Amino acid sequence: MLAQAARNRAEESMPIRDIASALQETRELLKARKHKEVLATLRELDRVADRTPRDVFEIEQLRAAAATAAGDVPVAVKAYEVVIASAHLLPADRLPTMRTLVGLHHQSRDHARVILWASRYLKEGGADPQVGAWLSQAYVDSGDYANAARELQRAVQASERAGQTPSEEQLLLLQKCYVQLGDASAVVWVLEKLVTHHRHKRYWSELLDRVQNRPDFGQRLALDVLRLRWLTGTLRAPDDYVEMATLALQAGFPSEAVKVVEQGFANGSLGKGPQANEHQALRSRATRQQAEMQQTLARPEAAASAAAARDGIWLANLGFAYVTQGDFAKGLLLMEQGIQKGGLADKPQDAKLRLGIAYLLAGQKDKAIETLKNIGGLHGAADLGRMWSIYARTAAS
Repeated sequence: MLAQAARNRAEESMPIRDIASALQETRELLKARKHKEVLATLRELDRVADRTPRDVFEIEQLRAAAATAAGDVPVAVKAYEVVIASAHLLPADRLPTMRTLVGLHHQSRDHARVILWASRYLKEGGADPQVGAWLSQAYVDSGDYANAARELQRAVQASERAGQTPSEEQLLLLQKCYVQLGDASAVVWVLEKLVTHHRHKRYWSELLDRVQNRPDFGQRLALDVLRLRWLTGTLRAPDDYVEMATLALQAGFPSEAVKVVEQGFANGSLGKGPQANEHQALRSRATRQQAEMQQTLARPEAAASAAAARDGIWLANLGFAYVTQGDFAKGLLLMEQGIQKGGLADKPQDAKLRLGIAYLLAGQKDKAIETLKNIGGLHGAADLGRMWSIYARTAAS
C-alpha cells in the first residue's frame, strides 16, 4: 500500500517524481471516495523536504477536498486558506474557493472568520447572496447589529433592483437588527417590505399598530387605519368592528358602518358574549342611519347644496358617502370637485387619502396608486398613504 510504503520511508526525502506519482494515486483514492486514506497519505507527503510550491498547492487542494468530504472542518479550512494564498490558484477558482471557505466557517460557527472571509469575498467581487446571508448572520450572532443591518439592507435593495423577492427570513433578521438598534422608522421600513413581498396578516397588523401608536398620530385618521385593517383582514374582534362602525357613523358614512357590522355578525365577531345586546343596538342604529342617508342622497338638491358651499369639504364627504353605497361614478366626481374647490381646512392630504381609497374601492387601481403614493402631511398621513399605496399595488397582484 502507498501509505505503508510512505511510512517505511518516514525519514527519507521522496524524489519529486515520486511526489507526482503519489499525488496522482491520491487523486484516484479521492475519486474512489476513500477520504481517510487520502488524508493519511497527504500527512506522509507533508514530511517530504523538497516539495515545490506547486506540490504544496496540489497537496492542500486534495486535503481540502478530502477533509470537507470527511467532515473534518478544521483540517479543511486550514487547507483552503493555504490554497487561496497560493499563486498557483487560478483566478477563476479564487472566488468559488473563498465561498466554500466561508461556508465551512459558517458551519463551525466561527463568526470572526466568517466576517473576515465573507468580507474579502464580497470586496473582491463575489456576488453569491448566500455569502452575504452568512455574513449578516455572523454579525448578528456577534452582536454587531449595525453592520448586520447594513449588509442586510444592501442585500434587500439589491434583490429588488434585480426584480427578485427578498426572502422573508432575510427581512425578519433585518427587522430584529433595527429593533435592537432602537430605530423605529427603519422597523416600519422593513414591515412595509414584508407586507409588499410576503403579505401575511401579522405583518399588516404590526405595521398598522406601529403607525397608530406613534405619539404624534392624528386620531382623525383612525377610521382610515381601520379601513385598511378591514381590507387586510386584521380587524381585532370584536372591539375593532365596533370602533370602525361607530367612527363611520360619526363621519356620516352609515353604509360603510352597516357593511362592517354585518361582516362582524357573519364571522361571529359580533352578537355574542356580554356585549351582544350592544352589538345588536349598533346594528339597528347603523341600518336606520343608512336608510336616512339613502333618502338624503336620493334628493336632487343634495349635490347642488354641497356645490354651493364655500369650501369643498361637503362635496368631498358627500362624494365618499356615494362611494360607500356603491355609486362610484357620482361619488368620485363629487370628491374630485371638492378637492379642486379647496378650502379643506388644514387637512387637504386627508381628502386626497380618501380619494385614493375611493379609487381603489371603485376598482381604479392605477389612479388609486398614483393618488396614494403622493400623500404628504403630518401626524401619520404620509405613512398611512404609503401603506394604502402598498395595499393597492399588492392586493390584486
